[in-house]
Amino acid sequence: MEENNAVLDKKRIEPRPWLRFLARKIDMVIYMILAMIPIVIFFVVLGLLGVSETLVDSLFFSLLMGSVFLLLMVSIEAVVLFWWETTPGKKLLNIKVIKQDGESLDFGDAFERTARLWLAGLGLGLPVISILTQIYSYTNLVEEKSTYWDRKCSMDVVQGEVTMPRVIIATIVALSFFALEIYVNIVLT
Repeated sequence: MEENNAVLDKKRIEPRPWLRFLARKIDMVIYMILAMIPIVIFFVVLGLLGVSETLVDSLFFSLLMGSVFLLLMVSIEAVVLFWWETTPGKKLLNIKVIKQDGESLDFGDAFERTARLWLAGLGLGLPVISILTQIYSYTNLVEEKSTYWDRKCSMDVVQGEVTMPRVIIATIVALSFFALEIYVNIVLT
């Protein structure tokens, strides 16, 4: 426990928001892929049942699907944090989420943190709002040495040493996912 506190004290002085941002981008793509599986299955079932395209194209249905998608993304990350106290992107960049009291995260802790992150840090993914919340969160992290959601949930983010090969791999992975997203949005639509 004392060793953890020493690491925390050191890292509170020097937060690394860009590494956290890079880890978040990697995680979001992984969660999007996982969250899309049940949604694609749902749409296939709707097609097999002959549900009207008018319903599927409605604003209400789009909002409903967006809400389900967000709930799936939050749930997936909460499960991953609960099991490993880190995420794939954070693991790659040697970042771990811990409770300030040293106890292990339970699912409720992980879910609350992730939900607060999506609301306050990512603006629920809404255009413009998301950009503004990310700018605010970056500034807040640099000034306060922790994020709003971590303070509210009594958690800390431990950032260990990161070698340049890890940063390069993470950047390549994130850029590859970004290129894939552009390809899907432009070429396949």
